Amino acid sequence: MCKTSNIKYFILEKFKKHRFVLISLIFFAIVGLLTGVFVALKCGVTLATLSDYNLDSYTCSQINSFSNFMTRLLSCGCNMVLLCVSATFVFIIPVGYILTAYRMYLAGFNCALLASLYGFTGALNSILIILPCQIFISVILILYFITMISAFKEKKKYGAKPKIIKNFLLFFIILCV
Repeated sequence: MCKTSNIKYFILEKFKKHRFVLISLIFFAIVGLLTGVFVALKCGVTLATLSDYNLDSYTCSQINSFSNFMTRLLSCGCNMVLLCVSATFVFIIPVGYILTAYRMYLAGFNCALLASLYGFTGALNSILIILPCQIFISVILILYFITMISAFKEKKKYGAKPKIIKNFLLFFIILCV
């Protein structure tokens, strides 16, 4: 019970302290998601033009689950490293915003692509499985970005050593599950 209240307090403290950053990151994520949906709908992708987007290997099950998992793991790791680097200095923070918007752009694009290619089943799959998973991952990455901004701000202000590796591993393990 104590661990749950500590996690809850930690998250609420970050929300209160970085309210503007959180709201602006959520805004960028929503704009990225909607942009991805509109771009995918405007492209008008069919099964014949699917190879242009290099997604036909996913529909034909040519890629096994392990390589798919490792690709996602590498993607999350690279994204977290880039978010950590972008949180170091104030003038690089917009890179983190762009990464958040781009990640949600890809989620929206893929969901709209599945819905346009496979109709009702693709839309149902997108709404019930892919979109909640991508939103959860994006929320975790936004929390990580805010944590890194806070850690580097405390380091600059108080000279405290930031717990970069501990935070990285904690959020990385959460993203792996």
